[in-house]
Amino acid sequence: MNRSTKPLSFSPFPRFGTVRGLTLVELMIAMVLGILLIGAVISVFVGTSQTYRTQEAMSKVQESGRFAIELLTRDIRQVGFRGACTPSATVESLLNPSGTGYDDAVLEFETGSLRGWHQEAGPHDTNMTGYVNGTDTILIKKASSMDARPNGNTPSNAATVNLNGPSGIARGQLVILSDAESCDIFQNTANDNASTVTRGAAGGPGMNPGNVTPNNNNQLSKSYDQNAEMFRFESRIYYVGASAASPGQQSLRRLDFGLGSPRDQELVTGVEDFRVRYGEDTNNDGRINEFRNAGDVNDWEAVRAVRINIITNSTNTENVVETPQQLAIEGTAWTATDRRLYQVFSSTIGLRNRLD
Repeated sequence: MNRSTKPLSFSPFPRFGTVRGLTLVELMIAMVLGILLIGAVISVFVGTSQTYRTQEAMSKVQESGRFAIELLTRDIRQVGFRGACTPSATVESLLNPSGTGYDDAVLEFETGSLRGWHQEAGPHDTNMTGYVNGTDTILIKKASSMDARPNGNTPSNAATVNLNGPSGIARGQLVILSDAESCDIFQNTANDNASTVTRGAAGGPGMNPGNVTPNNNNQLSKSYDQNAEMFRFESRIYYVGASAASPGQQSLRRLDFGLGSPRDQELVTGVEDFRVRYGEDTNNDGRINEFRNAGDVNDWEAVRAVRINIITNSTNTENVVETPQQLAIEGTAWTATDRRLYQVFSSTIGLRNRLD
């Protein structure tokens, strides 16, 4: 028997009866899952962002603190170093006491190589940039090495000291010519990096206070031989002032008197506070009896060590901590006024030239 077959027919359109949409429950579940997923992504992003901000803040705080401590330690340790001359030798000054800007408190060794001011700027505040009230300041004086040394003999009436190579110093730099017996300090009037150092009386821009005129009445303290050495004279005041690099912030700054006239430099941004204590030997037995603030020091020549405390902050990285921090510094509480990250850095520095 032959059976007739009908061809299968396919419709290009699905049958309406076989199509189902999402139920309301399924739609709500999908929405909840989506919200949870988005929330998880946002939570991870916020957490990662906060972790990054915290790490960035910590990096800034520690970098500023360590650099500031290193700078201060290196200079303070050498307080009172006078080159080749012994501590008992007198440093003769050939600077012009009538010259513009002459100030023996910062330009002479004989007025002391260490001085401090407790919670005040001291007498040189007019040369400072935005001194921060309530912070300490410290003045140090010392000699530092040069690239060359005297070549041959230097008579006492000489106005020029010949060197064995380029000086490595600028015109106007205060220098110390010394040996084991004597020291003479004057301002270099030779050109930058010359192979000589001169003590002419020339003044003018960049040459203050200048020297007394070289003559028979204004000679070096002695005739120096080939064993003489020459050093830079460095006189510096460290303080906390306004930052030029980051307006609205504070920085460790330095007034430098090595070229005669004060030059203000910004060193480390993010320094909030600076406190100094001085270890004084009160009975001359070579041991420190007490650490005092600058206002309580009785004899600056009896200071054998300096303890510095610096608080640094995370500068422009704000809202790092949940509440303003409270830190301990020199036995007292210090409270921040914002939610930046802060940290205290401390160091006690022995003065090499005053320790037995």
